[in-house]
Amino acid sequence: MPIDRKSRGLVACQGALFVIIAGVSWGGGSACGPRYVPESMPNTSPIVKSTRSGRQAGPGQQILLGEMCMQAAAGRPAVDPLLLRGVQWGNDPAELSSAIERNSSAEFAVLGMDGVRAGIFVSLGLADVPGLDGVAAGSYSGASPCTRLVKGGDRAEDPACNTTMKGCGLAIADLGPGRYAPELGVGAACVRGDALVVDIDGDGQLESFATKDMLDTDRSPAGEWLAQATVATATAAPACAPTFTIYNTTLSPERDADGKADVRYNIGFDLLGVVDLDGDGRVELIGALRYPDARTIVVYSARTMSNRLELIGEARASMH
Repeated sequence: MPIDRKSRGLVACQGALFVIIAGVSWGGGSACGPRYVPESMPNTSPIVKSTRSGRQAGPGQQILLGEMCMQAAAGRPAVDPLLLRGVQWGNDPAELSSAIERNSSAEFAVLGMDGVRAGIFVSLGLADVPGLDGVAAGSYSGASPCTRLVKGGDRAEDPACNTTMKGCGLAIADLGPGRYAPELGVGAACVRGDALVVDIDGDGQLESFATKDMLDTDRSPAGEWLAQATVATATAAPACAPTFTIYNTTLSPERDADGKADVRYNIGFDLLGVVDLDGDGRVELIGALRYPDARTIVVYSARTMSNRLELIGEARASMH
């Protein structure tokens, strides 16, 4: 059931994607939340199980997922609300706008391209921005989402991220009384040849998924994506380095009568993050599909088993 590419309609269907859980640790908290300590710079160490934050989102608790762009609202930071989780995930524009209006002091954790919290965005309410629908205006304290942690604790700009993301990154808020920017468990993904390998729940088992199977025959996100094979254990180093974000992957295009790939139908894929949104110990995969005429955000979740992910939401992005 494909999304209406001209509106921000939800696709409630099934799908799959794949991640490797990267070795991370969350240290003591501060006003800006927990500190992320990578095992290496960059992360090329064997993949081990992530340490989770211990956060648990109960049934019906609202979680708002969006993109924060540094200069979206007339040169000021803003969040484009994309998906709202209550009983289930949805992206009805009226519900998203209502959530922003009701939570005028909500704090969003803004993640850098390495999965480390780059800063906190405090929503002040809906903004009337030409060409944009119901974005949240507010104040932002922190570094650009297109930065990564380097030795010494500083954050460095990443040119590839800036080119692809235009200074935007994931923004996630727990909505409700007394809610602050959430502590989030994160993971990483790795491309090996024409496949991605995964340890969704940190059980030490990696599996392989073919990238060519990500799209349905109508070039919509696959409703269901099943693992093809077990390839390794999580204690063995993969043939590629796991990262929180992956940019500029091209999904298999359609082919002409001679069997040659037709670049007119190329669809780009960016993995925007590997995040445990609801604190259940299993990561969700958040990605962007770049069509010739639209950019849509997709979220995949392992609801029943780690080798079967379901497409739980799809929304059209409007800020870049």
